[in-house]
Amino acid sequence: MTHDLILACAFLAMLIAPCIVAMRHESEESD
Repeated sequence: MTHDLILACAFLAMLIAPCIVAMRHESEESD
């Protein structure tokens, strides 16, 4: 069960990471 939990977290991280990078990039440009 723990292995599935880790895979789920890793999958979410892969989906969220690009969004965070894009947000940080936009904040830098607006500044």
